[in-house]
Amino acid sequence: MMKEILKIISEAGVVNESEIAEAVNTTPAMVQQALAVLQHKGYLAAQTCIDSTSGEACCSGCHSKCNKPEITKTFVVTEKGKAYLKTPDPTV
Repeated sequence: MMKEILKIISEAGVVNESEIAEAVNTTPAMVQQALAVLQHKGYLAAQTCIDSTSGEACCSGCHSKCNKPEITKTFVVTEKGKAYLKTPDPTV
């Protein structure tokens, strides 16, 4: 699930926890925990965007005032996270 969440963020850019939860068939609370683990491991970095014109929070993916005000803190996939995404999944 961790790699799947990382891939969603890498491909989509700005998504909220509910959208990720729906995509991976889990709860927003579980996604929140996964995001914390991914950030702790260095695969994600949190960033908050402030629009330089208005001074209001915005999504870092679009650099404009966001129509989803709950998304003022976003995550970006780090170089370490990108390398992790390239690793093969273990065979079961």
